[in-house]
Amino acid sequence: MLASRLEEELASVTSSTSSEEWYIDNGASWHMMGIRECFSDYREEKMNFQITMGNKAKCTPVGRGTIVFQTETGERFRATNVLHVLGLGMNLLFMLQLQGKGHDIFFIKEKVYVKNVSWKKKVQIGIKSNRLYTLQIESPMALIGSHGDKDLNKLWHKRMGHLHHGALRIFRSTVIGVPDL
Repeated sequence: MLASRLEEELASVTSSTSSEEWYIDNGASWHMMGIRECFSDYREEKMNFQITMGNKAKCTPVGRGTIVFQTETGERFRATNVLHVLGLGMNLLFMLQLQGKGHDIFFIKEKVYVKNVSWKKKVQIGIKSNRLYTLQIESPMALIGSHGDKDLNKLWHKRMGHLHHGALRIFRSTVIGVPDL
């Protein structure tokens, strides 16, 4: 009974948020994200420029920060200087910005790989789908608490829509990647 209530609460939280899907883009000017809660560090900032979207709409970023990603093999990489754009339906990972931070990017047979000098080999981060490359790695939402937050119980309580602390223990035992709470 508690597990089914937990599933209902999780469904209501995740269905009401913007997209966490990321597109690998070589034509954007910045990394861009629409969900404030996905940033591992963040600062509100008044921007003196606007971004013109594909439909010619103009958006003004409201802040910037860092998003942490984790590959299937456990390597983590950070996208820094990510712009927070309210209402953005598609999140963009800008390849040239990653390359400027020491990552090599490879497109091989409809797959995308990244290699950092500190890693032993390149790792797959994305695939081609409907003529676009999408990121296929751990959601940034799952990694936020793994970088020094002092009270993970409080963080996950808020992240899961103020889920009861007892239900958080069940959540951790049924969902892969949630830290010890």
